[in-house]
Formats: sequence, C-alpha cells, structure tokens
Amino acid sequence: MDEDLVVSKMAFNEFSYDVEKTWCNADVQRVITEGRKTDKSTGRQTDPIFGELEKLARDYLAREGETCKDLDNQ
Repeated sequence: MDEDLVVSKMAFNEFSYDVEKTWCNADVQRVITEGRKTDKSTGRQTDPIFGELEKLARDYLAREGETCKDLDNQ
C-alpha cells in the first residue's frame, strides 16, 4: 500500500484556501471556542476540539505569510 497517497504539497494546493477560510470564519471560531469551554475530556489540553484543523490552518496560513485578516481582504 502506498503510504503517500495524498502528498502534503498536493493537499496544500487543493485545500489550503478552503481550510484557511473555514478556520478564520467567525461562526466557526465561536463554535470551537464554546466547544473548548465545555470540553471535559482528559486530552483537552494536548488534543483540543478541532485541534488538527487549527494546526493545519495555521500551517497553511504561515506558509503563505498570511493571517485571517489578510483573507478578509481577498
């Protein structure tokens, strides 16, 4: 089985804008913030709700040298 079925560069090229816009959306941020406030799981510090989305979005934004405010101006 091929371990690199989805190559990081390909995922970035195809999905970075959508991931960034999703993460930066004010409604999404409200839902995540509320979810994190009520999260009582043992892994909430090391693996917060939507933690993987956050890491991916922050990585994509950093690669492009952008912030959520930059996306609002596009």
